[in-house]
Amino acid sequence: MLYLSACIFKYLKKTAPEFFFLTHFYIAGTFLFTPVLQAQTFAPTVDMPGLLRTKTEQVQDSVQSYLLPGERICNAQAVKDFYTQRNYAPVWLVGRFFPQQSQEFVQCIYNSRLSGLLPADYHYETIQQLVQTTQSNTEADILPALADLELLMTDAFMQLGKHLQSGKINPEKIAITWKPQRLPFNMQLVLSQAVTSGTPFCAALQSLEPQQPEYAQLKQLLQIYENLAPWEPLQTSWNLLLQKGDRNPLVPEVRKRLQITGDLSPDAPVTDVFDKELETAVMLFQRRHGLYYDGLVRSNVINELNVSLPARINQIKANLERWRWAPDTWGSTYVLVNVPEYRLTMYEDGVKSYSEAIIVGRENYPTPSFSDSITYMVLNPYWYVPASIVKNELMKEVHSDANYFINNDINVYKGNKRVDPTTVDWQKADLTQYYFRQGASAYNPMGVVKFMFPNQYDIYLHDTPSRELFNNSRRSYSHGCVRINQPLEFALHLLRNDPSWNKERIETVIHSQKETIVNLKTPIPIYLVYQTAFVDPESGEVNFREDIYGWDKKIAQLLAEKTNF
Repeated sequence: MLYLSACIFKYLKKTAPEFFFLTHFYIAGTFLFTPVLQAQTFAPTVDMPGLLRTKTEQVQDSVQSYLLPGERICNAQAVKDFYTQRNYAPVWLVGRFFPQQSQEFVQCIYNSRLSGLLPADYHYETIQQLVQTTQSNTEADILPALADLELLMTDAFMQLGKHLQSGKINPEKIAITWKPQRLPFNMQLVLSQAVTSGTPFCAALQSLEPQQPEYAQLKQLLQIYENLAPWEPLQTSWNLLLQKGDRNPLVPEVRKRLQITGDLSPDAPVTDVFDKELETAVMLFQRRHGLYYDGLVRSNVINELNVSLPARINQIKANLERWRWAPDTWGSTYVLVNVPEYRLTMYEDGVKSYSEAIIVGRENYPTPSFSDSITYMVLNPYWYVPASIVKNELMKEVHSDANYFINNDINVYKGNKRVDPTTVDWQKADLTQYYFRQGASAYNPMGVVKFMFPNQYDIYLHDTPSRELFNNSRRSYSHGCVRINQPLEFALHLLRNDPSWNKERIETVIHSQKETIVNLKTPIPIYLVYQTAFVDPESGEVNFREDIYGWDKKIAQLLAEKTNF
């Protein structure tokens, strides 16, 4: 049994190059092994340029480009152009041999699973079969296989490079609101440069992967979880409560599970006594999973312990894919909003300078993932009621209370003209002709301040009068915007280098209840992300969070399916 010990958590803080060594050669005491393709001698004389010219002429566009039954050339035009520019000279076959570097690339295809990808997407099994075919003594079998092998390996390089560099999945095609930031490379050019410079093909592909240490940490974490033995769910009741001092038949099972996850020392005795050591381990587990950490074992702790090993592996793979969608660098100063962590963090010169709890969109109003820049804030903001809330919520209130607009300080406008809401038949009115604005106050859903980074989703950070919701560990309550626990503290932090603003002036403006725009001297990049598996940069602890929007499940399902385009 492999344990996720505390030392492994700390080790995950190391740099990307160190992880790359482990990723490809060694993991937690186990060497990775796949069949090694031996260098083979092929036909005595092979006119490869002639074979490739004939074969590439048969390749049509990517929709119709079945080279072999079940194997489609995914990058048909790029493959054709590549060989045309090379005068049909082969890359993977040198003379009569399948050289060492080509064998290493086949191993690289197999190792794509260590990045959460599917070797079958890159013709892995077919390439192996073709290599076996080339060992035949029948020239009629060998010659077509050589051409097929050459073209499929080139297509595999291009396809794997694209997936490593910018992801296998287009999030916009599966209804996930995520604006991809990494522009795909010209894989034809990447391969040409690798051939010309003599760069190992695997190294050329590795350079395309995200270089952030967080990505390398997740790759290492994936390997660790791939080597764990599956566990059975713990059976318990919904009203379970275990605490320090208890004796219970479930306690030994909890101990064993926490030893597997690395929260409890593997040397700790497996007894039925809930002692101080177990309480500390439970608190560590709770903290790593975003739960309120009080050391009590309730059903929510058991639910997290019961997340299956395949589900955790898929969760890690989904987060690796999202890193491949992310920009190459976030800069040194930025605001990071991790939606499933319910946390906003600001980094300056690469160091965390501010952090606080947030509330995010509920399941049917997910907070989107994208990046922009905070350019200004608004003190005493009006609330312009979104069209979806007008239709789905506001009108229900108005139909049951004719004075709802007046009682809640909501003004109604048609165009630029304010209208008396009592003169409108709201049962028949065309709501698209009106907009609704609530006056500034501490009871306004915006609270007393909002932080603006104008975007297509109409998402921003803001205060909230519903302070009690921050007491909950699960905080997905909004209509998509991000509510901040300490908005005035955040405002002061952003303005601390602006001598024209201080705490007293901000409070004076707020007491005036007059809407006031405050421009930032320097725009601050902001990234709204969805990371459900990550390594804490300070503690080195592995963290998991609930997949509140079901995005992990969608991504993992598509990652497991062979590409059909």
